[in-house]
Amino acid sequence: MRKCFFLFMALFSLSACSSQPSLELVDANVDIVKDKSLLWSIGITEGERKGEELIPTALFYEFTIKNTGHKTVGTPEVEKGIEHKIEPKEKLKSVSDYVIG
Repeated sequence: MRKCFFLFMALFSLSACSSQPSLELVDANVDIVKDKSLLWSIGITEGERKGEELIPTALFYEFTIKNTGHKTVGTPEVEKGIEHKIEPKEKLKSVSDYVIG
């Protein structure tokens, strides 16, 4: 009985130290937006359109992520949240450079 207990504890500790990621992507949405509150704007200061604002059209991503691990993720300051950088694969980068310049 004692051997089974130690074997169980050894397997439990090894599974707790696994290299599985502790974050799981639950949902992802992307929209094409032209919204000043989500993006930014530039004011036109001269010419026929003086006083107007230019608001860019952009892709806006929203991700829902679930912490499936035992460790806290992010910072205690709620305003900062989690900062994560998403980079495109090399093929998308090269096509974008070719198309956009």
